[in-house]
Amino acid sequence: MALILGMDTSMSACSVALIADGQTITHASEEMTRGQSEALAPMIDRVMIGHDYADLDAVAVTRGPGAFTGLRIGLAAARSLAMTIDRPCLGISTFDVLSLQVMQNTDVVIPSDGIIVIAIETKRDDFYIQAIGEDGSFVIPPAAMMAEDIRSALPEDRPLFIAGDGWSRLHGELGPEGPAMREIPNVVLPDAAVLAKCAQAFVETPDDAPTSPLYLRPPDVTMPKKAE
Repeated sequence: MALILGMDTSMSACSVALIADGQTITHASEEMTRGQSEALAPMIDRVMIGHDYADLDAVAVTRGPGAFTGLRIGLAAARSLAMTIDRPCLGISTFDVLSLQVMQNTDVVIPSDGIIVIAIETKRDDFYIQAIGEDGSFVIPPAAMMAEDIRSALPEDRPLFIAGDGWSRLHGELGPEGPAMREIPNVVLPDAAVLAKCAQAFVETPDDAPTSPLYLRPPDVTMPKKAE
């Protein structure tokens, strides 16, 4: 039985889940724009009540894209825990987690020509974006792009199914002249249980799930002025 602890702090939430052979055992999640560093450890302890850390087969974490501070919090916690219990730490992209959530959403049937677009808010003018076809091939590979560039990269004759917390702003910026779009309901933030389910495919091959952060552009940094 593969027992995996998943944790996500990549966006505006803190989410932790424990799964066994793809089935969710315990799950906790709270939306928050900040404070993940204080919330994460107690949330992990609550999820692990009644379970021994030594019984875990792996620890999984979202590796980005997302908020720089949130990513560092989750990656540091997951790596530390995995090192302490001598288990693999598996990094899964935020795009992959949200894409699987879309495919598991029974409220929407995606046609064979449909495109799944994951739009993640960057708090800047651009978006973290990924678009894949029904067969899993990239229409837009992971990138940070402006709305006008996204419009140019997306085919106009195929329906778009958009998820992620950037949906509303992207929809507004693409405008009525853009391609036909439909929001995927209830797929806004990564779910740690789905993250852990993504990770179970890599328990035996952890090198295929690196925990290096997936940064699609450099952080906003203002260098201090040199002293006169």
